[in-house]
Amino acid sequence: MTRRPGEVVGVLGGTFNPVHVGHVVMARECSRRLGLRRILFVPCATPPHKPAPSGVTLADRLAMLERAIAGEAGFEVSPIEAHAGVVCYTIDTLRRLRHGGWGFEPVFLIGADSLLDLPTWKDNLALISEFDFAVLGRGTLPRTAQLDDRIRRHVFEVSGPDSVPADLGAGGRILRLDVTPPAVSSREIRRRIAAGKDLDGLVPPEVARYIRDNLLYRGLQEEKH
Repeated sequence: MTRRPGEVVGVLGGTFNPVHVGHVVMARECSRRLGLRRILFVPCATPPHKPAPSGVTLADRLAMLERAIAGEAGFEVSPIEAHAGVVCYTIDTLRRLRHGGWGFEPVFLIGADSLLDLPTWKDNLALISEFDFAVLGRGTLPRTAQLDDRIRRHVFEVSGPDSVPADLGAGGRILRLDVTPPAVSSREIRRRIAAGKDLDGLVPPEVARYIRDNLLYRGLQEEKH
């Protein structure tokens, strides 16, 4: 990663197993609506909240990510978690990006449903206080009543360029963007591949080609919910 101290960057984390069109659309929308010139896709090697990816190597997931964002201006893959060799938590990764030599001001990108999981994240209140989040979801946040009051009070609407904070990246806000990414999930894609179904419109063409050429996900058994 090129070091540009003080630069505000979007950070999209996940297992990307595999990366799909929803991830790319989410990054595009956040970039456009928040005026972000740079988006970092941060794949994790050992996710803390779900089983580690099986049957597909970290190198495969990195290769698919590189293919998915090829030609997307300002998009890049960051190995900051993938090469750590340990379980990485969001707050630690964002602190490393801000203080660990890069000097970025990160904005963490998530889907609206992920807000419900925030109380289970490591040091969640410190995380929200220290960093800005961008949340994609149309209309009312899903099951808003279930949000912890200490989380709900950080939510702000971004209706246009004038409502984007001038100090974006400073922290303490959950910025809700009124847009919904395509309804596609990595789990459903894995199921379709295992069932011999096509991936038209679900993953970028070069990702579909990589999956096909490397026979990924073919031997997976049907996953449980």
